[in-house]
Amino acid sequence: SRTLAAAATTMAATNGTAAADPVQEQPKAAAAPSPAPMLLKVKRLSANAVLPSRGSALAAGYDISSAVEAVVPARGKALVATDLSVAVPQGTYARIGTRPSPPP
Repeated sequence: SRTLAAAATTMAATNGTAAADPVQEQPKAAAAPSPAPMLLKVKRLSANAVLPSRGSALAAGYDISSAVEAVVPARGKALVATDLSVAVPQGTYARIGTRPSPPP
């Protein structure tokens, strides 16, 4: 890189025309390729395990199923086995939330 004084001297010596070593524009970078889709690695720990699935193509997450018969009362809480092991991709997080209730 040149100093401001050196740039002024070069400009004056060429009477305002392009200098002998003109600054070249950087070629425009090609659009970055779209990132590869993240893979959710899931392992079944038993024959009863059901792999997660999306409810629709536009679903934000996956639906999971229990691996055992269980009844959870309304407004109740329970630990229910899925018999799944899930590797969460780096830079993401996983959570299990309630399913939205259908409209009345």
